[in-house]
Amino acid sequence: MTASYNPYKTPVANLTDASSQNPVGGSIENGISGNYKFSIGDILSEAWGKVKGFKGACWLAFLFYFLAIYPLTFFIEFCMGLLVESAAISANFAILFSVVSQTALTAFSLPLGMGLFMLGLRRAAGAKVVAKDIFAYFPKTVPLFLTMLLSYLLIFVGFLLFILPGIYLMVAYALALPLVLEKNMSPWAALEASRKAVTHQWFRFVGLYLVMMVITIVAVIPLGIGLVWVLPMSLVVIGIVYRNIFGLSSL
Repeated sequence: MTASYNPYKTPVANLTDASSQNPVGGSIENGISGNYKFSIGDILSEAWGKVKGFKGACWLAFLFYFLAIYPLTFFIEFCMGLLVESAAISANFAILFSVVSQTALTAFSLPLGMGLFMLGLRRAAGAKVVAKDIFAYFPKTVPLFLTMLLSYLLIFVGFLLFILPGIYLMVAYALALPLVLEKNMSPWAALEASRKAVTHQWFRFVGLYLVMMVITIVAVIPLGIGLVWVLPMSLVVIGIVYRNIFGLSSL
């Protein structure tokens, strides 16, 4: 007897990584089930040890990032200034231009930002780090952008529902974009995999964020000199967390 198709059945995201063979670190299955170690002290200690030999490539990548983003940002602001001063342009058109241009800027900067994340991930895995590789992820722009939009929508709805659900989702979705990039997952599958994995250690994730925030603030105090070490360390911290939870199937 053949099974009947139910058009009202709730869609189920495929949270497994079929392409993952011999991954470094954890795995999708272990991450979702909470079968991973999360020690804030161990993560920070390992990340600090990996900063040496990573700073140069990291800061060169940051330079590439700003050189790519700043001209586009300047152009958008220049055009906005002209539109605001022009009496021939309606306010509605100026608003529309602002929304479209900011969306385009976000879509352009997102794969670059994730390229920075991948540098930290490669360092966490002990792989070769090349600064120009941050430009390698533009083919993933659409799924990354859709994942970001969907997460923002769900977080917004969560804040409407007495705030706490929104705070929960802000932390729980932290690894969704990396999953889209490194595991080639769909937006919904990545969001669900991230949420389920992070939920097992949600408070420790918050604790790690707070510790890194304090370290960054302290690093800024002496004329920002400490950021030379802390910003590269931050990328490695995120890379280690991802590696320990989901593993690395490709680099």
